[in-house]
Amino acid sequence: MTTQQLSPRQISARRASATQAVSFETRRLAELVGATITGIAVEDFNGEAITVLSVRTAKGVATTLAALRDAEGNGPGFLDFDPAGAVAQDQAARIAAAPIVCVPPPAHNAARAEAGICTCPDCFPKMVAANERAKVAQKVADAFDRGLREALTPAEYEQVVKLNRREKDLQVCHSHDYVDANEIMEAAMAEHSGLADVTVMTEDVAALWNQAWDRWKWQTTAKAVR
Repeated sequence: MTTQQLSPRQISARRASATQAVSFETRRLAELVGATITGIAVEDFNGEAITVLSVRTAKGVATTLAALRDAEGNGPGFLDFDPAGAVAQDQAARIAAAPIVCVPPPAHNAARAEAGICTCPDCFPKMVAANERAKVAQKVADAFDRGLREALTPAEYEQVVKLNRREKDLQVCHSHDYVDANEIMEAAMAEHSGLADVTVMTEDVAALWNQAWDRWKWQTTAKAVR
């Protein structure tokens, strides 16, 4: 008797087929989660006994669950049942007795830290905080943009953007040429910053103020006027 050797492609195809079958069965049997057994019967199946359970699914559908030999129904099968729950208890005991594997935290990486993506214990909280501040700064920048558009005519707004695009000094914003832009930014900060008092230029207020303003300038000067 010769043993047929399968090619790597055949082995891969069989594994894929088995994986698909398992996935299909898992989805199909998921309908039994929360179902209620309403009746039990042992019936004749071509001269052999077959166990049939009457169940009602969590969706209220009345159906039956039978122990078959295979998917084609070529005969009855055995319905394994553990009345005392010994198997489940044994599994729980083995899980509880399993050693706890402690994964060491990631080491500090200077290059990733400079990019703001290092996840070492020291850098990760700072990265999360920076991301949260960036979200707030974006809200403030958007509110500032809305306020500026309300205060200026479309032609004035477009002129501010054009002047900012040509400006070499990054500290200069030409919105001040037409309106008191600080008042508009203060209103945006008061609405979205979450800070108690934005009228006092504390370190936190100044940092968020500048970040939001820089974001607005970048958005408007890097893209066409909307």
